[in-house]
Amino acid sequence: MRPALHGVGAAGLGLVVFWQTDNALWSLMSAAGSLFPDVDHLIESWFRCRGRWSLRAFLKPDHFDAWPRLVFMLHGYEWLVLLLALAVGLESGSLFHFTLGYLSHLLLDEAGNRMPGVRHRIRPLFYFLSYRLWHGFNLRIIAPERLDL
Repeated sequence: MRPALHGVGAAGLGLVVFWQTDNALWSLMSAAGSLFPDVDHLIESWFRCRGRWSLRAFLKPDHFDAWPRLVFMLHGYEWLVLLLALAVGLESGSLFHFTLGYLSHLLLDEAGNRMPGVRHRIRPLFYFLSYRLWHGFNLRIIAPERLDL
């Protein structure tokens, strides 16, 4: 899903949380949680480009197409379970709302990356880190249908 759409989703979630709770911190935490998973795109891109990273290249729709493997360490339902357990165990409303934002990001990705016009059709278990690890993060297995747009 495009970064701008995640930005809109994060802002919308933040507004809804503020409207429901009247708590600015929880609102910000939910928006931050919604944006946080995409940090892994920046990190993976930077490492793969070996110092020749550019924002212009990163923002191109086909930026990741040439890579045979995609890791995306922060995109995984396993992290969601850990975050939720921590939020409940610590009785932290802020961490709970961060986790809510994190979940919203994964759900937006799930929906957005199955819509017509996406560059790769992902497998149903794609957003489980363990599934991608099991398949060696091989793009041909975890997102096999390359679409030429």
